[in-house]
Parts: sequence; structure tokens; C-alpha cells
Amino acid sequence: MGDSSSFGDWIRRRRRALDLTREALAGQVGCAVVTIRKIETDERRPSRQIAARLAECLLIPEQERAAFLQAARAELAVDRLTLPPLPTGTPPAGYAIATESSLLQSATLHTTPPPPQPVPPSIMCAACGATVLADQQFCGQCGTLISRICVACGVKNPGADRFCSACGFALELASPLAAVIGKEPPAAPREERRWVTVLFADLSGYTLMSERMDPEDVQVLVARCIERIAEQIQRFGGTVVNVMGDAVLAVFGAPLAHEDDAARAVRAAIALRDSPLSDDPTNPLKLHIGINTGEVLATLHGPLGRRDYTVLGDTVNTAERILKAAPSGNVLVGEETYRATRHAVQYRALSPVVAQGKEQPVPVWEALIVAMLPAARPLGAAPLIGRDEELDRLLRMWTRVARDVQPHLVTLLGEPGIGKSRLVAEFEQRLPDEVTVWHGRCLPYGKRWGTGPWPWC
Repeated sequence: MGDSSSFGDWIRRRRRALDLTREALAGQVGCAVVTIRKIETDERRPSRQIAARLAECLLIPEQERAAFLQAARAELAVDRLTLPPLPTGTPPAGYAIATESSLLQSATLHTTPPPPQPVPPSIMCAACGATVLADQQFCGQCGTLISRICVACGVKNPGADRFCSACGFALELASPLAAVIGKEPPAAPREERRWVTVLFADLSGYTLMSERMDPEDVQVLVARCIERIAEQIQRFGGTVVNVMGDAVLAVFGAPLAHEDDAARAVRAAIALRDSPLSDDPTNPLKLHIGINTGEVLATLHGPLGRRDYTVLGDTVNTAERILKAAPSGNVLVGEETYRATRHAVQYRALSPVVAQGKEQPVPVWEALIVAMLPAARPLGAAPLIGRDEELDRLLRMWTRVARDVQPHLVTLLGEPGIGKSRLVAEFEQRLPDEVTVWHGRCLPYGKRWGTGPWPWC
């Protein structure tokens, strides 16, 4: 070999002079063996980090390291170098020749993958769909204020909040909890079909009021009314998806779904009908409300930079037509809503509404009174199968309670629909006739009825 060669020859000759294998050098440098091979054959150039590690592991003297690092990054066409003398005898002070065994041990340390770093929580901007960090206040793509939807109550919270301002739920648990309990994640999905109940509420006499009042006074009054409407809707688990002047579009069942969304919507509507919206007794404000149940497409809708979560479909259009047919202070519902809630709400049948754009008249009912306590869900009459062991345990517990005259608390836990209520009903049928059974229930929404375990018996 002549007195000049390539950078790869330089690396190879110094490695062999130190009696290092490619595997040992790769382990010491912290790279793959194929990387060392390609560097030695001039198929690739080392990065600055690898070049610095090579200089250290190959014991390049300090006075030669600048030239070494410069040569490592030189182009292949001009990398014919004058080789420095090979290390012989005792290495310079401050350097030590590493044995192959020590280098292999170091290779084990360097090749062990580092522990995974925690990924910062992120959410999706509802306006443009961009992914932003959870602690950001505004979207970096469109400038929209970031909010996080609580999966427990559906209230929107600022993106930097850790706990829901309405119910105290930990917002950091939203994503993993949503996967478990089937509720909505922090960011609304882009597009999905949902079975929902749509509620349209509109202030009666808004146009006449706007003519008589100053625009700023109108804005203050309407803003107060919209806020009170939103409070009632959120109290019953609904979500306000659009505000159009004095009209509010709310949806029950998206993005957060419940088994009784139709009943929640009607309860919210009656609460809105019966609650005062204005603090001025001389200027009472009334709502007329239309409700309809059916399938919709829940999606982000609107131009880029102004996209909002909303619902689309004939169910929404029909609810708007029902709203227009509702007199001031009345709540009208469509056929699907009526069927889903007639066991808990007293209705009055009305003549079908001839709605614009509909081929057939739309059947409607007026909601009059809602039961204070939601009706019990009907249970199946088929024989109970596969619960003999659980039923026997309950009966033995009752025998012990009757014998010792001591109360005992039994808790049934299970997934929805697994048969908890049916098991309790079967247990009650097997009790002696002289036993008095009291049923207590908690309302699944709102805070008005107390927080005790048995507010209703």
C-alpha cells in the first residue's frame, strides 16, 4: 500500500492496528456493523457524531483530530489522504488500548435500546383537524382556541386544563378511558354515523324585540339566554353544536352517547320550557322547541380554518321543520322520539305537520309532562340461564341476614346488558312473601336531586 489512501483505508488500518474487530468497534461507537463496513469501503460518509466517536475509539491524537473530522466529511473525489503513522508501542499519555472483551462489553451497553420516552398528550383541533399538544392554548395551524371535551359530562374545557371545570373529571384520562367505556375521546371524530336525538330551540319574538331595543342590549340579553339554554342541555348530557343568532342546535348521542338520549332531550326541553330565561318580569322570553330522533352523520363541517363539529342528515332537517311548527312555549317531537319516550312522558297527539321539502306530512306530538323519576327499563320474560351460582349466593346471604338479624350490603358489578337487573328480579321473586322490598334509584344526570346513593325510593 502506498503512503496515501482513502479515508476508509485509514479507519481500517487503525482498527487492525488496535486489534479490533468490526463488531467490537461498532459496539464501541454505538452503530451497526454494516455502518463500519460501508465507512471502511468508502460507500458512505460518517455523520459528525459517528466521526467523533470513531476518533475517540481509534485513539486519534488530539493534534490529528481536526484533520480526521474534516476528512470524515470530505467528498469522495478528494479524500486521498496521507496516512498518519500507525500507533506502535505504548500509547500516548491519557490513552488506553481497550481489549476486545472490554469493547464487546461496552457494545452490549451501547446496543441496549433506551427506554421509551413518554409521548406528550395531544388532541385534535376541531376547526382544522391538526394535531396539537394538550397544553397549547391555540392551534398552531389555524389559530383556533383549543378546548378539551370531558368524556364524563361533555363540557368543553381549555386545552391546558387538567381537570374538567364542571365535574372535576381528570381530562388526562379521557383517551384511555374512552377506549374502555366507549365514550367520546378528547377530540371529536372526523366522520361517523350516529343514532342521536336533535333538539332545536328558538326564542319567540326575537325579531320584534330586536326592532325595539338597542343592538348592544339585544346582544347582552340573547347571550344570557343562550348561556342558560346551554346549561340545561349540558345538565342532561347534551352537546350544543351550533348557535345561530337566537337559535340553538343541540344533539344528544354525539359525541357522547347514553342509553336514554331521547328521554334526556325531552327532559331538557321541558326544563327549558318551564324555566325563566329573562330576569325582567315585564319582558318574559319563551322558547319553541322541536325534537327529532334518527341517524345522522357526525363530522367536522365547514371551510378550512372554520370547521366545527356538527351533525348532518334528514333527522336534523326534520327537527328544524318541527321547530317551525311549534307555537311559542311548546315542545313538539317527532315519531321516533315519541316512541322512545312515551313510557316516561305524557304527550298530546297533534295533526301532522306539512313541512317544506317533505313528501309526506310529519307526525308530531306535544310533550306535556315528564315523569319525575325515569321509568324502569322492562326486563325479559325468558327463563334465566347460567346464573344459578350467583342466585344461590344471594339466597344464602338472605338466609344469614334473616337468621342473624343483621343487615348486609351486596354489590353487583358487570358490563351493561350482562343481566344485573334480571338477576335482582329473580332474587326478589324467591324471597318470602312477608319480605318488603324497597327500590332506590339514582338519576343519571344533573345535580339537583342530591348526591346520596338513594335519592329516590
